[in-house]
Amino acid sequence: MENLTRLGKTVRGRRLQLGLVQSQAASNAGVSDTTWGIVETGKGSASERSYVLICKALGWTGDSIERILNGDEPGRDRGSSAAGDRRASPAGVCVAIPGAGLGSAARL
Repeated sequence: MENLTRLGKTVRGRRLQLGLVQSQAASNAGVSDTTWGIVETGKGSASERSYVLICKALGWTGDSIERILNGDEPGRDRGSSAAGDRRASPAGVCVAIPGAGLGSAARL
């Protein structure tokens, strides 16, 4: 659970850095407000697809979830317009992390 808390704090910090409220960030990512809130509080896990969409919306690279869970900082996607109004595309954004301990609902 400690890893999920770290992930949530990092997601929240990036959202605030982008100047977004939770509902805006969730909308930009194409996930529900509830899903975003669960990830941000670290009180549960989300689906792999949701993690992919969240990473893209925050402008993070494909190895960001793994990096955060290992105690490092997320990579930044230099070509991203994370604060933009477009919905995130899941293609090639976040990688699956076998055994990362995020629970059975998420395979990241």
